[in-house]
Amino acid sequence: MGPLPIWLAVRSALARTWVGAASVAVLLGVVGGIVSAALWGAERVETSYERLVGEVDAPDLLVFCEEGCPERPELERLRSEPAVADADVIAGQFPSFRTQSGAFLGAEPSVECSTGVGEVGLIHSDWPRTGQPAARIVAGRLPAIGRIDEVMLPAITAERAGVEIGDTVLLVAECGNEDARQLESPIELTVVGIAVGFFDVRPPGQSINFELAIGDKALLDFTGFDNQVLFATWLRPGATAADLSPSVTQAGVLFEVTDHSARIGEGLASDASALRLFALAVSLSAIAVLSQLMWASVRSAVATNRTLTLLGARGSDLVKLGLVHGTVIGVGAAITAGLTTMVAAPWIPLGAAAPIDQGSHVGFVFGAGLLAAVAAFSVAVVLAIAPSVVAARSDIRAARSPVPHWSSRVTAKLGLPPAVSLGTRFAVEPAAGPRPAPIRSGLTAIVVALAVVAGVITFASGLEQLRATPRLVGWNWDFFVGLDDRDIDALADEIADRPDVERSGRGIVFSPGLSLDDDFSDELSVIGFDARAGGVSPSVIEGRSPEGADEILLAPGLADRYDLSVGDVTTLYGFTPLARVALAFRVPGRALGDEEVTALPVEVVGIGVIPVLSGRLDEGAALTLEGFGRAFPVPTRSSMMKVFDLADPEQVLEMLFDDEGPIELTETEQRELSDAGPDGVSAVLADWSDEQFDRLIPQDAVRPQVVFVDVAAGQSLFTVVQRFLEDGLIDDRYVAEWFGSAQGFDRYDGQLSPEALVQLDLSDVAWIPTSFGYLMALTALAALSYVVASGARARRSDLATMRALGLRPAQTRAVVAWQSVVTAGVSIVIALPLGTMGGRFAWNRYAAGLQVVPESVTPWGYLGAFAVVVVVVALVVSLVPGWRAARQSPVDLLRSE
Repeated sequence: MGPLPIWLAVRSALARTWVGAASVAVLLGVVGGIVSAALWGAERVETSYERLVGEVDAPDLLVFCEEGCPERPELERLRSEPAVADADVIAGQFPSFRTQSGAFLGAEPSVECSTGVGEVGLIHSDWPRTGQPAARIVAGRLPAIGRIDEVMLPAITAERAGVEIGDTVLLVAECGNEDARQLESPIELTVVGIAVGFFDVRPPGQSINFELAIGDKALLDFTGFDNQVLFATWLRPGATAADLSPSVTQAGVLFEVTDHSARIGEGLASDASALRLFALAVSLSAIAVLSQLMWASVRSAVATNRTLTLLGARGSDLVKLGLVHGTVIGVGAAITAGLTTMVAAPWIPLGAAAPIDQGSHVGFVFGAGLLAAVAAFSVAVVLAIAPSVVAARSDIRAARSPVPHWSSRVTAKLGLPPAVSLGTRFAVEPAAGPRPAPIRSGLTAIVVALAVVAGVITFASGLEQLRATPRLVGWNWDFFVGLDDRDIDALADEIADRPDVERSGRGIVFSPGLSLDDDFSDELSVIGFDARAGGVSPSVIEGRSPEGADEILLAPGLADRYDLSVGDVTTLYGFTPLARVALAFRVPGRALGDEEVTALPVEVVGIGVIPVLSGRLDEGAALTLEGFGRAFPVPTRSSMMKVFDLADPEQVLEMLFDDEGPIELTETEQRELSDAGPDGVSAVLADWSDEQFDRLIPQDAVRPQVVFVDVAAGQSLFTVVQRFLEDGLIDDRYVAEWFGSAQGFDRYDGQLSPEALVQLDLSDVAWIPTSFGYLMALTALAALSYVVASGARARRSDLATMRALGLRPAQTRAVVAWQSVVTAGVSIVIALPLGTMGGRFAWNRYAAGLQVVPESVTPWGYLGAFAVVVVVVALVVSLVPGWRAARQSPVDLLRSE
């Protein structure tokens, strides 16, 4: 049979079934476009930071030079390093910015103006080496040359403070800068630009310590603030920060772009994977439904042209007819998919990449639209193959006698009422005839969609539990007391005897100078715990807490980075207190030899979460207090004298006379040192008695600093802290630092937020469950509606027969209602366990990526409510098909059959 009769047959079929064919084409195209846009968005998410770093002249390192650092000699020394390709100076300041209403642009300063994470700094706009800007300009422009009243803000800062271009912000003298010569009154700065810098993009789920605004050099000179010198450093190919000499700078690397990029990349990869998983879930559920629509459309097209067989058409000709029909649908789907991709792409949620992607020029999405069109066309043709073959074969052979379905026997044995029996059979028994109902594939689509929604509910419950449970971010206590001059041992004994305290223990909360690398390129943040039974211990994921001086617990990311697991033995390197003294006196690195570093074998006994104030949960570790004592032995008098002999004598003298120096000098000691001068300071110290000299030796490097407190069960954190305040164990300063303000504490009740404790940012995670949940819920609704409606149409003959035997209209509506309820019920029974397991697995994986305790929950209450909602929706969905089935005349239906 030639192509012309087939084409005429297709036209004839489309003329009669064009609504169904158009619906299939549009739905397939829309789904294909959404999937393509999601995949395009995933690629955009994954490469967002890489594109940002490529657009700006990002250095490999920002190296800090502390106050008093000789700028030019240090720069030349840095440039002479074999690993350094180039370096230049960036002048920077850390003033205070406020809005006109008085709100801080950065984090609200607490005591002593310590702004912490979110601190806003100021650098000049003349980026070294290439003249490129230090950030991607999102809107506006750079401050004009010579203008002291203009500033460009980081996008993250502007969004947090609600500041836009044209607004005025105030640069004020406070937080240690009260003596700035020019700032007798605040400087009004006009925001002329918004930018995204490589340095103020936070890793997903974490924060960084500063955000840098950009001003002209004239502004920095005018303020009178002491400039903080930063060296922008570009390394040679293959070099890392570890290749720099330890003495290249006094303070070391402040910011390493490669390391920062890796942490950002890990988080972005998770979000990109979520988008790809989203695309996969949409594809699977949509194909399950659309395959049935395509089946019905192709079968109808072939069935309406049975007369072709009388003209000599063979089965292969009818197959061609079905394939051409599918090809026409594919063309429509391709056009729809391409257009949908271009429309939907800008609306795809980018999650954590959204702040990074601002101002990005990623090109036109024509390529993604073209791929979507090709994919939609191919899927349409493939989906048309099976129904074309089946329809052609069924039209040229005799129909088989139907085999009784198991549901008929089961319902008959149970003696169910007619409406329940028929509804159950219609829900699970395939319908024969020219209009088959998509029972199996329809149930599959509904199960997939409902399972995804159940998984989303489980994932969201894990997220909410993390938001409400400080223990999961390593804060395995309610609060701590200390960090002052009190006797910690006596304070610990007093707290342990209180009836409102469940458990307590001494600890060390901040101790730098420990590393798993002998070059200290990866310095750890270690917390020390009292190993006594019943005390406070770290949050453990695997293994146990350290109990001996030679045991350590590592954060998951740290263990992965060094390929360590529970039971492994590694080496812990530590700067001794002597080395810290040497650093203070500007003794060149490694000058102390073996007395500078301790190398200690330790056994990894646990993997857990340690809260780190920098926001980096992948650099935490835990030791016992005895372990700290082993890592930081007290230096001897002879080793201290070695430090003084190596140090700059003027620096030694200056530090000894400093009011905040290591000791308080007596009048006699002051006179002796003044008379001796720099050249004789070492001799004077050598003549001091042991009692005098012992004051210089750092004795408290590993002494407990705080007492961790866990309130007793049934006690309110608010009440216990209030009692501590009344009993003098804490003061208003403490409350202001940890609870917002002493004045507002009387209104505080509840727990500290994990997001506030470790700067864990979960706002970018919310789009994942929201997007998945809404779309899959709509997919489930569409699939359920289609299955019920098509099932009711396919059963018209059965319903007409039952109506002729006495089935009333109300019972007919009940049959359709039970069909819908049973369909929903069967789907729920299968979907909820699968979705819950999938949601728990997804949350555990995501929590592990955040480096928190991966503890999932099963939200039985929410899942039960979800099941009830699905059943109610099923009843609502059955109303229209039931009403239509009840009002049709059984005589007319039987006559047409």
